[in-house]
Amino acid sequence: MESLALYDHLKAIQHAALPHFYVERINFGIKELTEWHTVKRTIAAPQLLNELGVRRNEDIQKLRQLLIEKGTIEPLGSDVIAQDLANLPIKHLGFYLDVYVLTIGDYAVAYDAVKAKLAKDGRVDNYENCLYIAAYLAAMVDDDAVTYLQRAKELANDQYERILCQHRLATYYIKRTKDDEKQSEALSDLFYMINQIEEEAVRWAYIAIFDNLYSLFLTKHHTPYKQIMVLLQNALSVIKASLNSPIFTEQMKIQIARYRSQLSINLSQLYADKEHTPKAIAILLDDLKTVQRYAPDYLGECYGALAYTYYLNKDYEAAIDYGTKAYQFFEAIGSVAGWNTSKDILVAAHYKHGDMELAQQYFETTLDDLVAAENE
Repeated sequence: MESLALYDHLKAIQHAALPHFYVERINFGIKELTEWHTVKRTIAAPQLLNELGVRRNEDIQKLRQLLIEKGTIEPLGSDVIAQDLANLPIKHLGFYLDVYVLTIGDYAVAYDAVKAKLAKDGRVDNYENCLYIAAYLAAMVDDDAVTYLQRAKELANDQYERILCQHRLATYYIKRTKDDEKQSEALSDLFYMINQIEEEAVRWAYIAIFDNLYSLFLTKHHTPYKQIMVLLQNALSVIKASLNSPIFTEQMKIQIARYRSQLSINLSQLYADKEHTPKAIAILLDDLKTVQRYAPDYLGECYGALAYTYYLNKDYEAAIDYGTKAYQFFEAIGSVAGWNTSKDILVAAHYKHGDMELAQQYFETTLDDLVAAENE
């Protein structure tokens, strides 16, 4: 295989003037382009599966554009990406896209070349490679994502990988289409697959995950919020109990804690929307303990949710406390969306608390400050 422009580009970047989180992404990207398999990473350098799902995360694209404008790094043209993809063996395409999204982040630039590649040779015979292609297509709202998710399900090594594919498939239908029949069918297939899990504790944990997705389906179909709250409350109780099962390894508990946190945040949002903020805060504080213990990589969203809910509850000191923690967390990992949201909460909370000078300071911060903060 010819040398890849993306690999050469990443190798040539000088690290000294870069924020730490981008250096980490570059290092992981180089390793994956060398070894051609999934390299286990942290939230500071997420995998395509986590970063995309069915949505586009444009954080790195925005930060990279800023670094280009500052002259810190050079741009990478669409022509060289197209050449890379034309020369790339199909078995490596998903992993290449993983690194591309991780380090470059401009989904659209690669899209035409990816589609041309798949039209010429779509014979993918590796589960992870196929799943990553599907994730990229889903982020581009390309219905060919369905084809590759179904193919990934066929290539899966066990029932849990098949369930993951089906969950992604149902998520895509619910979030990106208006096809009620496909949504219902995908959810029905997912529930059937989960019920084939023999170990009871594992099965119930997956049912709780299903309930979280099902609640999104119900929300999209304007189901009364009280019914959705009951569903989520039940799911949260089930998944909390499953964390105590001796069958789960520490790694499995990390995954369960993440799913539990998603449930908690979704349920707390419903309570907050109905002006039951004390209940929402109690759910989030309970969730925080679990995430601190099992999945500290995912504390940012917990802090952010607490900051927002405390703000709604007019407890501005607590909003500032958790907002600052969220702000610093997202700053450290280069999450532009999380950083901006935290900044907005801090501006409003400081203003309401009477700290006009601090409110103004946060208001005036820009992405340039986010990059600069990492180099001090």
